[in-house]
Amino acid sequence: MARNITEIVEQSDVQLDIIESDSGEIEVIVPEANSIEISFSGSSVTSDLDIITQTNILTVDTGIESTAIEIASNNSTTVETTLQKNIIEITEEQVLYQTGSIFNTINNTIISGSSGSSILFQTQSDISNTLLSNLIIKDYSNDVAVNVNNGQLELIFGSPSVPFFNDIKIIGFDTNRFNLVNDEYLITPSYNLNGSTFISGSLSSSLVGITNFLDGASILINSETHPSYASGSYNFIVNILTQLVDGTLFTISSNKQVDLNKLNPTDPILNVVYNLTPTNAYNDAQNEIEFGAEGSLSWSTTSGTTISSNNGLGWINSNPEFSHDTLTLDAPNGTKTINSTLSITIQPIEQYWNSGIENNPKLYYTGSTNERNWTRVRSLRYGTWNEAGPIPAFSNEPGEIPLSNLSYWESNIGTIEYGINTQSEIESVTLNFSPDPTKDEYLYIVYDKSLNDINTLINQTSLFNEITAFNSPYIAGDYKVYRTTHPKNGTNYQHKITFA
Repeated sequence: MARNITEIVEQSDVQLDIIESDSGEIEVIVPEANSIEISFSGSSVTSDLDIITQTNILTVDTGIESTAIEIASNNSTTVETTLQKNIIEITEEQVLYQTGSIFNTINNTIISGSSGSSILFQTQSDISNTLLSNLIIKDYSNDVAVNVNNGQLELIFGSPSVPFFNDIKIIGFDTNRFNLVNDEYLITPSYNLNGSTFISGSLSSSLVGITNFLDGASILINSETHPSYASGSYNFIVNILTQLVDGTLFTISSNKQVDLNKLNPTDPILNVVYNLTPTNAYNDAQNEIEFGAEGSLSWSTTSGTTISSNNGLGWINSNPEFSHDTLTLDAPNGTKTINSTLSITIQPIEQYWNSGIENNPKLYYTGSTNERNWTRVRSLRYGTWNEAGPIPAFSNEPGEIPLSNLSYWESNIGTIEYGINTQSEIESVTLNFSPDPTKDEYLYIVYDKSLNDINTLINQTSLFNEITAFNSPYIAGDYKVYRTTHPKNGTNYQHKITFA
């Protein structure tokens, strides 16, 4: 039948006329809500008439105040509307339900607004925004996730930042203590939450819990707050439970070791007093005493000092305080006689300390002076004398005045440079000669015979080498002696010696 239909004309709101060229008119009259009646003028309707819905696009342009559309098909259906003030209700499984003044679907992105306008999206961290007509997510990375949570779009880029420790600051902990001495100090965890949320903090030592703390708080340790940790050494552990920005829980940990280090007392000090003739015939810095010096050497011992902790508790002296064994060690105070030749030795002197009841177990410490040994030396001497030739008075023969007679040399001849007895030391000295202006005198230079001969003797005024003005040296006892070949008058002479 349908192959001869040439036109379909809608003539009213309730009637659809189908005009067929040969068979007359088919009239569709609106009957009850769920039926359609079709009649033909001059024709009859066959019993095999089928009506199959093929429409996949529905256009709504009615001006009726309210329009309801019910789609019973499971096939895809597109709804197009040009209305701006009507409410469209679509009831179908898996079809989005939206109410508002306008609802369009464009490229699978929902845009809602007023009077057909788009929404402003803030896409930066500042207040700048832009109009978006479409939202496209292209994810090519493993660290980007896209989730829809209760209708809320979540874009997750990478992993959330985690908090970290800077340090565990321990202020006021006195290391200079015995292990039974109490102290007071402050433990302050230093950390960066890095955007996460602080939930709880705990302080422990090894596996034993001490206390909990709040964000930014410090923990006071003393004999009242935490008596078990007011004394001794410990390894403190800090744990902080946080919540990251993605909601997961995360714990950071750090530890800090604090150890006692009780400082030992200083060593005792040996104080030496020289009672010599001549009085300056020694070099204390080099432990040297001149051959020929006589007298005594006295000493006393000053106690070492204990560096106390903040509360003043430290080492205490034992009883006896110092060693006093005359067979092996010298006493803390004493005197030794010095003859003209013997060397002098003072043995180490010990001082004893203990920790008393402030440490478990009890500790002991021994301080000591260094052993001191004085060497006998023959120092440089120079001067003038009015006798010529090898002067017997300057030898070490019996019945003659020896060169080791220091007082005689200083009173009658010239200078003794005590402590100047090596070649380098002698080269640093300027020799000053002052012969008597009323009579001619010879110039003498005397030093230890074990040293080399003089190479040059430079006059400090003329800068001439005047070693030829002296005879070859001769040995007198343990000394090497230089004397000018001719006597000199009252002119002052200054010379410096070199050996090489």
